[in-house]
Amino acid sequence: MKREIDLKFYGLIGNEEEIHLEIYEILGKCLTHIASAKKTVNRAGILAHLVNEIEAQSCDYTRKLYRVAIEMVGVRKPE
Repeated sequence: MKREIDLKFYGLIGNEEEIHLEIYEILGKCLTHIASAKKTVNRAGILAHLVNEIEAQSCDYTRKLYRVAIEMVGVRKPE
C-alpha cells in the first residue's frame, strides 16, 4: 500500500501539484550537483547534500520543502 507524505504536517498548504514540482526541482538540482561533482549518486550522498542545503536556506517555506525531500529520500522505503 502506497503511503503519501502529509504535506500539511510540514506546514505546506496549497496546490499539492505545485508543491510536489518544487520538491522534485530541489531533488533534480541535488542530483545535478552530485553528478557534476563526479561523486557517486546514492541515498547517503543525496541526504548529505540536502542537509547541507537546508542549513543554507533562509526562507522557512524552502526549508519545509527540503524537509519533505529529505523524508522522500531517507525515511521512505523504496516500493
